[in-house]
Amino acid sequence: MKEGAAYDYLRIMEDENFALSFFEYLSLMGLDKLRELKSLSLQCLDLAGDWVEFGVYKGGSLGLLALQLKLANSSKKIIGIDTFEGHPFDNVYQGKVIPRKEYFWDTSIELVQRALYRAGVLDFVSLQKGVFDEVVEALGPKLYKVSLVHIDCDLYQSTKTAFGWAMEHLVQDGLAIIDDYGTDAFGVKPAVDEFVNPAEIQVYGGTHFWRKS
Repeated sequence: MKEGAAYDYLRIMEDENFALSFFEYLSLMGLDKLRELKSLSLQCLDLAGDWVEFGVYKGGSLGLLALQLKLANSSKKIIGIDTFEGHPFDNVYQGKVIPRKEYFWDTSIELVQRALYRAGVLDFVSLQKGVFDEVVEALGPKLYKVSLVHIDCDLYQSTKTAFGWAMEHLVQDGLAIIDDYGTDAFGVKPAVDEFVNPAEIQVYGGTHFWRKS
């Protein structure tokens, strides 16, 4: 097998463990949750509609999801939405302000593009820079129905925007995968619970998700 950065995309296609390690380096999720994300995403391959990720950071989970589309020779794309400059505002939850503005500042859209190009999955991705509600409003009908939404944005108000949008736009049997729902300190769980009964949230390993019925 050829070696070196120029050939990372070959190893990523051929070696699952190498692929997981490559994308873990660009993520804060850890190997177990990346494996769970991969497994859940495979349930959505045959459903109509593209995929969406709210909260890209450096592109680890986004790249892994894009890889599943590439391996399946899918016509889908995954739309990654982020400011690519860190959190756009502090967290406001239960009347308290939790300083979070500019957390995760150490990224950029160019950094993510380079990583995805190196992984050989850039053609399966559309990166959209901006605040969530403004981006989805601008995209409009292009995102009318989707089959998978990955929400990894920490903030109460951002999660509320993303999950509310997911409920409206997911196709039947589509999944909203919610990072930090089970170990949340910033209002992710309460934001989701405003929309659905907690009994509707399913768990796969350490990953929480909601399936649209």
